[in-house]
Amino acid sequence: VLRQIGFARNVELGFQPGNIVVLRPFELARDSRESLAEALRSNPHVLATALSSAVPFTGENSLGVVQLPAHAELLTVNKIIMSPEFPRLYNIPLIAGRLLSRSHGDDTLSDTTVPANEGHNVLLNVAAAARFGYTPQQVIGKTIVYNGNHVSVVGVLGNVKMDGALEPVKPTVYFNDRNVTRTLSVRIDGQDIPGTLAF
Repeated sequence: VLRQIGFARNVELGFQPGNIVVLRPFELARDSRESLAEALRSNPHVLATALSSAVPFTGENSLGVVQLPAHAELLTVNKIIMSPEFPRLYNIPLIAGRLLSRSHGDDTLSDTTVPANEGHNVLLNVAAAARFGYTPQQVIGKTIVYNGNHVSVVGVLGNVKMDGALEPVKPTVYFNDRNVTRTLSVRIDGQDIPGTLAF
């Protein structure tokens, strides 16, 4: 029993969970959520903020459909919609390629099938790259059909146990749609937790 408990405490989650506060400002409009994230970063004890559709261990992952060009098979994947700061805040390692950036206009993607999505960029996790038959390095620059739109893979993130330590890692597509990122993660330095939470 002690060995099993030790294993559970030390299992590799794929991210660093400590000192993260999760807020749910659902009632705020998109621009107000982003203003709140910016205002929180003014506190010296706040290291980073990021918006997303889901965070680890909440079971809120939703599904998308991916198809490889010239293949008829439809593959179901998890989708995490996030601001570009999300991987750094959770310390999810970049395995290949690059992260999404606010300075690249093609690094956004609407969570609907619209012509404007064509040619835009997404990230995968290692499990998704393997599911599509590629190594992390091989999949960079490849085109996949996500929810009916041809998109480009620009980066591969490490696998994250989003559903908890006991659940297997699922193939996941990450992309940035500002309209549906309603959960705000805040990483704090832990030096003045009561004061930082009060702020």
